[in-house]
Amino acid sequence: NNPVDINQAGTYIVRYNVCDSDGNKSQEISRVVIVTENQPPQASEVRIEGDAQVGQVLSGTYVYYDPDGDSEGQSLFKWYRADDAEGANKVEIPGANEVSYIVLAEDTGKYIFFEVRPVAGSGISEGTPVLSSAVQVQEGCFIATAAYGSYLDPHVMALRQFRDHVLLSRVWGRKFVSWYYQNSPPVATYIARHTEAKIFSRLILTPLIMFIAYPRVSGLIFILGIFLFKYRKKLRSSFNTI
Repeated sequence: NNPVDINQAGTYIVRYNVCDSDGNKSQEISRVVIVTENQPPQASEVRIEGDAQVGQVLSGTYVYYDPDGDSEGQSLFKWYRADDAEGANKVEIPGANEVSYIVLAEDTGKYIFFEVRPVAGSGISEGTPVLSSAVQVQEGCFIATAAYGSYLDPHVMALRQFRDHVLLSRVWGRKFVSWYYQNSPPVATYIARHTEAKIFSRLILTPLIMFIAYPRVSGLIFILGIFLFKYRKKLRSSFNTI
């Protein structure tokens, strides 16, 4: 029997005899076996990656390490919402227990934290939870960001420039922006979760963005379209006589 319990830390003395092929015993041999205490796994470099915008996906990243070489099991994840970067009034977000998280409308202006509790597949399974630094969910072009998939998409940037240089410089524009921030986040969340809604939103937004980004060209195309529609019968008759 093996007198060494590898799951119990301590010092073990193992004595045994070695025999030759004729069964003659040699002198007793002793060996000292030291079993160290199993150490829990650790997580480091815990951070959040992604655009902190409503409807966007944030990903929690970390480095797993186990002093005893135990492979990672099913580590545990949590996401938190707080009022500032220091974690004031920090509360766990219900149902957010995956390594990724879709930013919700109620996260606007809040600070999001990611927590990982490393779990090993063997030995001492659970380590100490480690919390990331916070990221703040910014106000932005919620619907456009959800539709095009990134806060940095050129279409979204064009709308942001229109907001900053046109809408916010006018009283009616500021009122519209305020109304938009209050009412659009739930719509953006729905769009972010449904592919069909993203496609439909792009079909509506793209012509608008083209008009904003290239007003002169868009204006000429619009006037040409009206002209062709108004005189379509005369043009058709002219072509028929040729």
